[in-house]
Amino acid sequence: MNHDTCSIVRDIMPLVIDSAASEASQALVNEHIAACPECRQMMEDMRSEMGRQPKPAEADAKFIALCLNVRRSLRRRKTRLRLLCLALALCLLAGGAAFIRYKTAIDTRAYKPDTFTLSVNRAGELVLDYTHSRLFAAIGWEASSYGEGVYLVCPTTTAWPNLFQDGGTRDTLVLDSFFIQDGNLFYESWDDSAPIITKDREQGTYTEQYALRYDAVKELRVGTPDDYTVAYRSGDVLSPCAARE
Repeated sequence: MNHDTCSIVRDIMPLVIDSAASEASQALVNEHIAACPECRQMMEDMRSEMGRQPKPAEADAKFIALCLNVRRSLRRRKTRLRLLCLALALCLLAGGAAFIRYKTAIDTRAYKPDTFTLSVNRAGELVLDYTHSRLFAAIGWEASSYGEGVYLVCPTTTAWPNLFQDGGTRDTLVLDSFFIQDGNLFYESWDDSAPIITKDREQGTYTEQYALRYDAVKELRVGTPDDYTVAYRSGDVLSPCAARE
C-alpha cells in the first residue's frame, strides 16, 4: 500500500471513529482499510482504545454537578447576606427615626402651669421660662392666631446638635413679637392685608412693603394645638423677669 495514503488515513481515523469526519473522509478510510490489513488492524485497535476511554461529558459530569452545587450554594449565601444587610439597615433606620422622633417631639409636660412662668424683660418683651423634663430643648417658637385676640405659642422642635444634650434644666424663650405696653399685652405682626407698593424708577421694578400692626392679646396659650395651657388672659399682671445668674 502507498505509505502516504496510510499516513493520511491514520491521521483522520480518530475523526471517523468519533463521527466527526466528512462523508468523503469516511468513505476514503473505509475504502482504504478494506484493502489494507495494517490500517484495518490499527483502526480496530484505535476503536477499542477509544471505547475504553470515558467520553468527556461523562467524565466531567461529576465536576459539572459539583460546580453547579457550589454556584447554587454561593447564590443562597449571597441572598441570605443581602436579606440580613437589608434587615439590619431597616432596624437602624427604624431605631434612628424613633430616636430622633423622641428627641424632637415637643414635651408638652414642660408647658404645664407648675413648670413654666411668663414674665417681661426690660425691653418689654414677653419671656417664657420653663423646665424641660426630659432630653428636650426648644430652639424657637411659632405663634398662631385663633382670632378674637387668642394666640397660641408653640415651641419648635430641637435641632440636631441638641439631640444629645441632657434635659432637666431651666431654659428661656424670648417671645419678642409679644410686648407689654400700658399694662396690656400686644402681638406685633406684618399687616399683609394692605401692602404698600413702591416703584423703583431707575430699575423699573415694583416692591411690596407691609406695615406693622399691633393686636391686643386677650388670651395666650402655651403648648400645642391639642395640648396647651392658658398662660395669660387680658387683665393679668405679668411680673418683671427675675435676675438670672
